[in-house]
Amino acid sequence: MRVLTSDYLDVTDPDALRRLMLLQEQGAQVRIFECAGGSFHLKAYLFAGQDEQGRLRGQAFIGSSNISRQALLEGLEWNYRIDYPGDAGFLEARSRFEELFAQPRALPLSHAWIDAYEARRAPPPRAVAPGSQELEPLPEPTAVQREALKATPFKVFA
Repeated sequence: MRVLTSDYLDVTDPDALRRLMLLQEQGAQVRIFECAGGSFHLKAYLFAGQDEQGRLRGQAFIGSSNISRQALLEGLEWNYRIDYPGDAGFLEARSRFEELFAQPRALPLSHAWIDAYEARRAPPPRAVAPGSQELEPLPEPTAVQREALKATPFKVFA
């Protein structure tokens, strides 16, 4: 397993990074892309393996892809699924991930890096305080979103 995240806009939570260290201790390779003021807001999940004959198989999910309580249970997330073989876009996504993972700005995550990040971090203010209720009602899905929700073969389980 390999994970690439970033310090984009200082939004990345140090506690979440420390939890990623637990994956690293189990053998995952975890890197943090230092943005240095630039943009890095990629969200993609790639899964690769081999079929019974040893041929590459894979899936990529590219899109808004937040993994949060809101995203998984209550919000709307848009993603594009790529299956390989069938769509060579998977190979392109995999190649681009490899390039990013090898960048000099993609550093191995460490407790020392997290400590330094916490010391310099200026997180954006929260729009809504934790535990409070938003005052604005959730927007109604558009006709296209309602149709997409009806057509999806996926179910979300709480």
